[in-house]
Amino acid sequence: MVANSEGVTAELYKAIVAIVDDRVKEIRVTREDFSELRRAVNELAEAQIRTEKRVEEVFKVMFGFFIHPSATELAEREEIVLVASYQR
Repeated sequence: MVANSEGVTAELYKAIVAIVDDRVKEIRVTREDFSELRRAVNELAEAQIRTEKRVEEVFKVMFGFFIHPSATELAEREEIVLVASYQR
């Protein structure tokens, strides 16, 4: 047995190739598999779009015992509804 420059003998190389070939034969991706994957990716993309729209619709509320007037100005700019405990 003579090893090549990588240190692998010809017989070992052939054995490795045979094992890999056997494993690769077991792996099959069909058109149906690909179509199913494409459908799943499209569904995920649509769900992402819906989620992003919902995030834009989030209603911002901040509760507190006392709300300082400076916080009121900032909240108005940021479109945050402030609710103090004495405002029930």
